[in-house]
Parts: sequence; structure tokens; C-alpha cells
Amino acid sequence: MIYQLLLATLLIAYTPEQPLEKTPAPAVAAPDIIYRSSDLGSSWKSVSDGLPEDTRVMYLEAQGKNLLIATENYGIYTGNSLANHWWSVGYLPFVSNERITGLYAEGPDLYASLFGSGFFKIIDLGNIWIPWLPMDQNLEDKAISTVLRSNNKLFVGTSTGMFSTADNGKTWKKVFDEGQVNTIVEQNGVLYGGTFKGLIRSRDQGASWEWILKDGMVRTIVAMNDRVVVLSQYGEIRASADSGQHWQRIDKGLPASKGMADLVGLQGVLICSHKQGIYRSSDWGAHWELVRKSRENEQFLNLAVAGEVVYFYKTFGC
Repeated sequence: MIYQLLLATLLIAYTPEQPLEKTPAPAVAAPDIIYRSSDLGSSWKSVSDGLPEDTRVMYLEAQGKNLLIATENYGIYTGNSLANHWWSVGYLPFVSNERITGLYAEGPDLYASLFGSGFFKIIDLGNIWIPWLPMDQNLEDKAISTVLRSNNKLFVGTSTGMFSTADNGKTWKKVFDEGQVNTIVEQNGVLYGGTFKGLIRSRDQGASWEWILKDGMVRTIVAMNDRVVVLSQYGEIRASADSGQHWQRIDKGLPASKGMADLVGLQGVLICSHKQGIYRSSDWGAHWELVRKSRENEQFLNLAVAGEVVYFYKTFGC
């Protein structure tokens, strides 16, 4: 009770009349920050209208028909599914000096993380200060890199392992303790976790985990059409059609390098961002096509899928 009263007092203390610690976003359109493709990556269109020209996008997430982006320097923005315009929806209170490193939509719920500093459930968007609920009071590791909701449990991957909560963060249980977890996905009731050492799997709703691939850090996992595809830190892409029992390399048609940044899948098509550009494959990696060549200063391009649309955006940092 004391904590809730203190939190309420602090929220009341921060009113819209108070100056923001960040510079207000200038009304200047920012070209070439976010791109969209409605034809499975064959063509790309810049969709950055409404963003300041120096916007630094950290995360893009879809929630229903809306898109949300977390920025390093201007808070959170939202846009419709076409992303033909972006609107500012405010800052997280008390943390405007820290960049939002994660934005996670899990059904109707939206979560934000500040790597190493905090994990929050966002209550409502549209205010200059965004109402939030702290989710990390009893979470021992706040260095969160991924979030997944499954069967009324919320899982978070952190720098030391994986934790789950069934009571909105009041209590947390460590369900994996063998190192950093970068990403978590679910397919047909089976959970997969990408870790610093490889890929883990759970067949019992996250209660226990087993190693199914131990060959270096897994950066991204794509679960599509009963197949699991993983991208490693060394740029290797592997696919499994039997829930991780057997694996096949599917990156032979890509330039040999460690320059792979991200990987997504949609309607049986794989799309990856590489330091040389964006590639797509419609035959599970047998052939790869360069659909957009990288421009100057586009070394880190993150990909995101929202509905039937693919987006890529320039990020700052890892």
C-alpha cells in the first residue's frame, strides 16, 4: 500500500505543465528512416512522415491496426497500418533521459523496457507523460532483451536467463539460468529461446528447457509454416522442419560474411537484412534475391512484420 501511495504521489507530481527533459520534437519530416513493403520485400517505400529528421528509432512493434515505435530521443510515436504518418504519443515519466530499448505488444498489453533500468506495462498512450505500471519490483535482472506472453504467463529474456510471472510481475520465477536469452517465440504450443550459446526448447509451457542447438549465439528466431528458422551471430541461417531435431543450412546463396543483421518471415517468404542490402527467399533459402542494396551508413537495419506488411528501420546501437 505504501508503494502504491508513493507511486500515485509521484505521478500526480509530474503534470503536463512541467517542462520535458528532452527537447520537443521539431515538426520536420524525416525521410529514409522507416521503410515498408506490402509485396513481401520486393519493393520498399519510405514511410517517415511526421518524424523529426534526427529521430533515432530503437524499436518498432505492431498492436492491432496500429504501429508503435520507441525512439531514443523523442519518446514513443504511433501510426496506422500504412505508416503514412506518425504522431507523438508521449514519454515514459521519470525516464526521459534514458532510451527505451524495447517495446513489446502482447495481445492488448504493451510493455516497455529500459535495458538494465526497468520494465513497465504501459497503461494508456496519448498523454505527454505515459501512465505506466512497474513490472520489475521483484525481478532480479532488469537487463531485458525480449518478452513473450503464453498461456497467461509472461516470459522475459534477460542477460542472465529467463524469468516468468503469472501475476503481472508481483512475483517472478527463474525458469532458465544458463546465460543470456535474446529472443523467445512460440509455435504450436512449443516455446523456443535464442540464447548466447544456442537454441533452447520447452514443451511444458516454459517449466523446463532443453538444448536443441548449441553452436553460438542465436540472434533471431522465425517460426513459420511449421518450420523454425534461426539466425546466428555469425550470419548463419538454419532451418528445421521437425521442431529442432534436425537442422539444415539455408544461407548458401547469401554473401559469405558476418554482416547479417535481422531475419523475418511472412507467407512462406524469408527476408533478411545484410550489410550489403535486403535479401528475400521464397523457397526456404535455396535461392536468395537482393531486393534492395544498402546505402551509405545503413549497416544496422532491423526488420519487423505487422499484419501482411514488412518494415525495416535504421537503428542506433546493437
